[in-house]
Amino acid sequence: MTRETLLGLSKDDLVDLVLAQQAQVAAQAAQIAAQVGQIEALMAQVATLSARVIELEAKLNAPPKTPDNSSLPPSKGQKPNLPQGRKKRRHSHPGVARALAENPDRVIEARLTACPNCDHALDAADQSEIHAYDHIDLPPIKPIVTRINRHHGVCPCCRKHIGAPPPEGFVPGSPFGPGLCALIIHLHITQAISFERLALLMADSRLPSFSHCPESLGEDGQVGEHIGEFLDQWQQARLRHGGD
Repeated sequence: MTRETLLGLSKDDLVDLVLAQQAQVAAQAAQIAAQVGQIEALMAQVATLSARVIELEAKLNAPPKTPDNSSLPPSKGQKPNLPQGRKKRRHSHPGVARALAENPDRVIEARLTACPNCDHALDAADQSEIHAYDHIDLPPIKPIVTRINRHHGVCPCCRKHIGAPPPEGFVPGSPFGPGLCALIIHLHITQAISFERLALLMADSRLPSFSHCPESLGEDGQVGEHIGEFLDQWQQARLRHGGD
């Protein structure tokens, strides 16, 4: 708008023009303030991202974690580079096998009674080739219960009461023999099984190791007493034989 145009306006028109310009300036100032707020928010975001970039670059330049410089377990360590290419097939060594036992306790002759393909009847002469191998296992542990009957009476000559001494190795007292005591002591000391737990195991008839033990042997509180009696008898026997 030129000077001549303004001079041609009335006073009211000039006032309206000034007010309109003031409103326009206020709107632009509000728009600038909003843009300044957006710029400040963007600057804060840029600062955050720059710090994150610096952190990631530091991690990228840091040496990799190994069991030697960190708390990683050895199984997580870097494995050596495997050779490229396909692995060569490992050839077996024919003729190398476990030697068969010279005197096996039992021999099972596994023969066919009929051909599995045509159902033709077969006899021993049709199966002359043998593939022999040994199957080795331990026999089941089975307690041996020995009843000792010590006979007593009166001597017909001196009329004194007489009685047979207990057989060697079968002293009255603890019903546990050396083998059973050794097993219980082994389980109690090396396997940390309490006498209470062992009493429950001995009372369980489903276990083959104790299936033939009298139920009274597995009563709670009796196992430790029987072991104590056996150890006392064993110590006395050592003293009688000179401590050997």
